[in-house]
Amino acid sequence: MKKKIRAHYLVRKKPHIQTRANWPNYIFFSALFLIIGVSTTYYLLDGGKYAKIYAQLIDLQNVNYEQNNENLKIKLEIDKNDISMQKLSEQNKELNEENNKLKEDVLFYEKMLGKRRK
Repeated sequence: MKKKIRAHYLVRKKPHIQTRANWPNYIFFSALFLIIGVSTTYYLLDGGKYAKIYAQLIDLQNVNYEQNNENLKIKLEIDKNDISMQKLSEQNKELNEENNKLKEDVLFYEKMLGKRRK
């Protein structure tokens, strides 16, 4: 028995030719999956509700930043007023002490000289 040896070809004997075009199917399926993906995302994210919440969050952060700056200015003003009040109270204490000393001196001299009648 002789074995029949087949010829080995690098390419087919008959070319495989496609007669219909596949690109319309590819475009259709791409558009279909794009629409399905967008609609699923819209449904899962509650129709852009989170985008609105995110925008509100950014607005509130800006308002918070402005109010913090305003509070800082007010705090600095209060600190400045406290410092000036402390200085004034120290000066007031010194003047009261000096006034008390002067009153004592006046009383001493009045006792020495006696009260004058006008």
